[in-house]
Amino acid sequence: MSEASKAGELPKPLEPSETDPDLSAIEIAREVSLKDENSTAALLTAFKLSGFQIRSADGNFILGARNTGQGIGFESWEVASMAKL
Repeated sequence: MSEASKAGELPKPLEPSETDPDLSAIEIAREVSLKDENSTAALLTAFKLSGFQIRSADGNFILGARNTGQGIGFESWEVASMAKL
């Protein structure tokens, strides 16, 4: 899961295959826990579905938009660091 930290950019979030939110959450958690090449994208999906914002180094929003969702956001480097841990 350290690819995002090494590459300096985050992958695109995954599209959940489940329409049921509970099953989707289980699917995404399983993907994150695999710690493979799709795990960072799954982590981003979890943030997206939870209403969190992620902002790039240049200040643009990668996920969410200003004043939407939870109103809580992360910088892209913070998410890359979380994925690496």
